[in-house]
Amino acid sequence: MPNDLVVQEGQGGKLFLKRFILWPKQWTKYPARVPLIWSHIRYRQQNFRRLPNVRGVYAFVVKPGIAALRNCNYLMYVGKALDQTLRTRCPQYLAEEKLLKGRPRIKELLANWRTHLFLCFASVGGPKTNVTKAENDLLAAFLPPCNTRFPGRLSAIANIING
Repeated sequence: MPNDLVVQEGQGGKLFLKRFILWPKQWTKYPARVPLIWSHIRYRQQNFRRLPNVRGVYAFVVKPGIAALRNCNYLMYVGKALDQTLRTRCPQYLAEEKLLKGRPRIKELLANWRTHLFLCFASVGGPKTNVTKAENDLLAAFLPPCNTRFPGRLSAIANIING
C-alpha cells in the first residue's frame, strides 16, 4: 500500500494524502524523561536567527491556519541538534531540498507544505544523552510520517505502515 498519493487538481492545486499513525498506547507511555519547553517559528530563512545557539530537539509541523482553529496541526518530522546547535542544524534542511539525492520524505515535506510549515523547538540541557532520549521519546510517541528511523521495534512497524 503506497504511503502517499498526490492528485493534481485544476488551477495548479494539489491534493496530498499522508498516512499518520495515531497510537494512544504510545502516547500514554511517553515518559517525559527530559523536560521540554517549546517555541516555534514559521520555517522561513528570515526567522532562523530566532533559533537558539543550544542543543535540542525540533519538530516540523504543518499548520493550516484556517477557521481560527489554533490547535489543528500535523506533526510531520522530529529531529535533534546534538553535535550542532538548533540555529545551525535546522536551516540545513533548505540545502537538502536542493540536493539531487536528498531524503525523499524531507524533500516532499518542504516542497508540498512550505507555506504552512512551522518549526517547533526546545532546548535540552544536561548531557548529550538527554537530547537523544528526548528525540527517541518523541519519535516513539508520535511516529511522524516523514521520519524513517524509530527506536527499537517501532522502526519495523512504522516503516510497514508508512512504506
